Amino acid sequence: MLTNERHQYILNYLETHGTITIHEISAALATSESTIRRDLQFLEDQKLLLRV
Repeated sequence: MLTNERHQYILNYLETHGTITIHEISAALATSESTIRRDLQFLEDQKLLLRV
């Protein structure tokens, strides 16, 4: 899955469910947790989500 597709999946999931864990995203997208962490950091830097 391409980076932009992962970002869109994450944002869509958050819009629908409100929260998500790194493990959930990693399992759903068959992507490493380190890649998901980078994706989340990028989205947070873009002010598209808030990590807690």
